[in-house]
Amino acid sequence: MYARFFLHTLNAKPEILFFKFCEKILPRNGKILLEFRTINDLLILKGKKISQYERITDHYRRFIDIDFLLKRNERKFVPIFKIQGFGFTGFKKKNPHIFE
Repeated sequence: MYARFFLHTLNAKPEILFFKFCEKILPRNGKILLEFRTINDLLILKGKKISQYERITDHYRRFIDIDFLLKRNERKFVPIFKIQGFGFTGFKKKNPHIFE
C-alpha cells in the first residue's frame, strides 16, 4: 500500500479507519509505504488553526505527530524504514518536513 501526501489529508477518525482497512486487505507481512507532513513542518504556523495540529491554508492539512502515530499502530505494523526531514519532496518553492 502506498500513500503519498494522503495521511495528512485525513482527520484522526478516518486515519484510524485507513489503518484498519490496510490491516484487512494487506497479506501477511504486507507493507504500507507512507509520506506525510509532520508537526515539524513550518506550514503548521500558517493558515486558520482548527486544532493543535490541523490547519486550513488553500486546503485542509493535519500535521502528523510521528511518535503518536507509531505508538498507536505498534501492535499492527512494525516500521522497517523511517526517515524524516526537509529536502525529500521539494516542489517549486515548497520544502515540507515529511516522514517516510
